[in-house]
Amino acid sequence: MTDISQEFLDKQLSYAVQSGKYGTAQQLIALGAKSDVETLRYAALSCQDNVLIMLLATGVKPDAKILREVVEKSSQNRLRLILATGVKPDAATLRLAVARCYLEPLKMLLATGVKPDAETLSYAVKNCSAERVKLLTDALKDSAPKQNSSPQNKP
Repeated sequence: MTDISQEFLDKQLSYAVQSGKYGTAQQLIALGAKSDVETLRYAALSCQDNVLIMLLATGVKPDAKILREVVEKSSQNRLRLILATGVKPDAATLRLAVARCYLEPLKMLLATGVKPDAETLSYAVKNCSAERVKLLTDALKDSAPKQNSSPQNKP
C-alpha cells in the first residue's frame, strides 16, 4: 500500500462498522486498519458481539464512558468483553447498574473490586431487592473499618 495512509484505513473501518458492513470491516482490519474509541463505542452499543471482539483485537481500549453505556443497555456479554480488557468501573457505573436493577451486570461489576459509595447503597436500600443490597453490603465488608469491641490494655 503505497498511497493509502493509516488514517484513511482507520476512517474506512469506522464507516464500514457504522454501515453494518462487517465483512468489509474485517478486510480493512486485515490490511492494518485500527479502531478508534468512537468506532468501538458504536460497535459496543449497536453491533454484534463478533464485531466488538474484532475491534478490540485491533488494540483499542474502551473507556469508562463505553463501560457505563454498555451497563445501561444491560448487554451482559458485551459487558463481559469490555471488562476483560481491564477497564475499571467507577462508583457511578455501579450506581447505574443498581438504579436499573440489573442483577448480573451488578455482580460482574462488583467482581472487579469496585466498592459502592453511600449514594449507591442508599438507593439500593430504598429501591432494590434484599439480594442486591446484600451484594453491595458484602462488597463493603472487606473495606469496612474494623471496630475493636474490647478496650486495649496500655501499660
